[in-house]
Amino acid sequence: MDFYSALEDLVAQIPAGKIAFLGDIAQALGDKAAAVALPRALARISVSCGEAKRVLKADGSPILPGTLAALKRDGVAVSGLIVEGAERFAFREFVSNRPLQRLRNIQRKCARRVVLRDGVRKPRTVAGVDVSYNEDRAIAAAVLMDSETLHTIAEAIAEVDVAFPYIPGYLAFRELPPLLTALRSLPAKPSLLFVDGHGILHPAKCGIAAQLGITAKIPTIGIGKSYLVGEINSKIIGKGAAVPVRIGGRIMGYAFRSSESKHPIFISPGNMITPKTALRLTRAVCLSRVPEPIRLAHVMATEKRKRKNDT
Repeated sequence: MDFYSALEDLVAQIPAGKIAFLGDIAQALGDKAAAVALPRALARISVSCGEAKRVLKADGSPILPGTLAALKRDGVAVSGLIVEGAERFAFREFVSNRPLQRLRNIQRKCARRVVLRDGVRKPRTVAGVDVSYNEDRAIAAAVLMDSETLHTIAEAIAEVDVAFPYIPGYLAFRELPPLLTALRSLPAKPSLLFVDGHGILHPAKCGIAAQLGITAKIPTIGIGKSYLVGEINSKIIGKGAAVPVRIGGRIMGYAFRSSESKHPIFISPGNMITPKTALRLTRAVCLSRVPEPIRLAHVMATEKRKRKNDT
């Protein structure tokens, strides 16, 4: 999906003299979660799509520079820095195929392919992947390690242009291509892969770790750094503690206090592994808050981005 083309097609439908709110655009795209990505995305398309200035925040305040002047030229009454009383072009008026709903359906189909059986119990090697960004260019890193010594065996970097913003729940459509490129650049396929992102602890039960694990055919564990879905019915007391995260009463992963930080990480299967084994194998490679393969991949991708910015 070319997110920016879809957004431009929607915004171009807003007639002169009318306004739309961020929530209208997000719902027309198919998911209100898209609202967090829209201010930056609107700035990106505003050069070629002047109608982007007809989109406002929920309180009527502008998003883009020059919005108030552009609306005045459209005949919209502007009071101070707030647009009040303008006729609204509601999300139901947009002609749209709801592209994010189509992506969610892809995830739901993918979820049916997830294997929740252990494809590995004692991995010989482990790998971690992570992505850093330089504007809309992704820098993905993959680090292959010995599972017992945690010594690095190999590293790989991939740089890929991305045409999809960060939207909670849709991370794979932004990061899967660069991560696959970096992973496939390693000299050998790892026995187990750790991914910076959720596995089945996801609204469609198929986060980026699941999509990557299925595509690469590797046992995969998702490591989310923030809560996304699920029920946690007990407190996590102290470093090393873990409590189940359930969806529909079924254990889908664990919230794990991997360090002194009060913020847990959220462990869930990506593919070819059970929640219980995912927790055990994650414990074995956590020297800090996140598993060491992911931490090293993060450091590698970040340093590469900084070096590019310094040149």
